[in-house]
Amino acid sequence: SSSGGGGMAPLPTVASPADPTQPHAESSALLMEELPLEFQDAFSTLVSTNEAGAVNSSLDIIQKLVTNATTKGQDENDPEKAAKFRRVRLSNTKINAALVQMEGAVELMMSIGFQLHHEDGEDYLIYPPHTQTQPWAPSALSQIKAYGSK
Repeated sequence: SSSGGGGMAPLPTVASPADPTQPHAESSALLMEELPLEFQDAFSTLVSTNEAGAVNSSLDIIQKLVTNATTKGQDENDPEKAAKFRRVRLSNTKINAALVQMEGAVELMMSIGFQLHHEDGEDYLIYPPHTQTQPWAPSALSQIKAYGSK
């Protein structure tokens, strides 16, 4: 018998309607020009006024912090744990070196949505809960990643 196990014809693929909550695939292809001026200014300050090696580790940390704040930091099921991912203590040695000591880094974080808070004698960068991630955030992260991997 030549019927190789009831070979069903593959279903035609229909493009599903774009999900408005998902960043569009093409957004990662956005050029730097399409990122907000605030981000561009902070980014170019960071990369042009600091030593290259330091810039790379700073961008690496920024990328992690932003990714955590916009993903794990939005976990409705565990708000307490989520809050930790949205909160960056600027006096932390590693953070201080990567952000505070690097001209443009704190501004870069703020351009993406972090806010500067002062409490109990400490400075924090806090990403507010339920913040709608900027539509350009994925391309900002790609920009950071692209630079860091040079």
